[in-house]
Amino acid sequence: MLAKQDFIDSDLQSRAFQWDFQLEGPPGLSRKSFAYRFAGFGTHEWIVYYELVRFLLESSAALSAADTTDFASLVSQLETLKDGWLNEPNAAFDGHVPAIIIDNERRRMPEAMGGRSMVVDEDCPVCKMMGDEAEAGRGVWFWHLDGCNMDDHFAFSRFVTEKEYLENRVQMELMHAEFDRKWKEREERIARGEPVDPDPFFDPSALDDFTPFALADPEPPEA
Repeated sequence: MLAKQDFIDSDLQSRAFQWDFQLEGPPGLSRKSFAYRFAGFGTHEWIVYYELVRFLLESSAALSAADTTDFASLVSQLETLKDGWLNEPNAAFDGHVPAIIIDNERRRMPEAMGGRSMVVDEDCPVCKMMGDEAEAGRGVWFWHLDGCNMDDHFAFSRFVTEKEYLENRVQMELMHAEFDRKWKEREERIARGEPVDPDPFFDPSALDDFTPFALADPEPPEA
């Protein structure tokens, strides 16, 4: 199911770059194409599928507890609930329709955003900068799902074996420990009044001199 996830994600990202540079959406894959029908899941479809299964499990438990009808009737009710869930705007996906998210990813169509829709927090300087740039027509911004709300267990992971999953967990724990060490060291230096290098992530004021790659003016050609 996830054998082509990295390929689909990179293909979708390359089309986002193309859209951003050309300010024109790329054509999507044909729904009759082999790539659309058999490529497997990208990250978006994987997350939508995960949330759909959770919804159906919760719904089946509620139906079984409240209804004494036969198995075939329960399956029919779940099919109806599934179709409704897939084809209605979903708050968990910022109002996007799950079936359209899946279709767009299979067609390799990035989820474009514009204007103030980019500003999820008015107190976030990065969000405000992105919204201002989008309103000014300088580039296109895109909405992504990253799986941050998925259960952190092997059964819900993208790894083929539990050994790979556990090795990744160790690697992530080491990375987090290194981040925490650098954060603590930086805070201690600030508390002692020692200078630290400005960082756009840690210091909003550093954004004054920060220009994203996609928005940077191109260098003049060499003579």
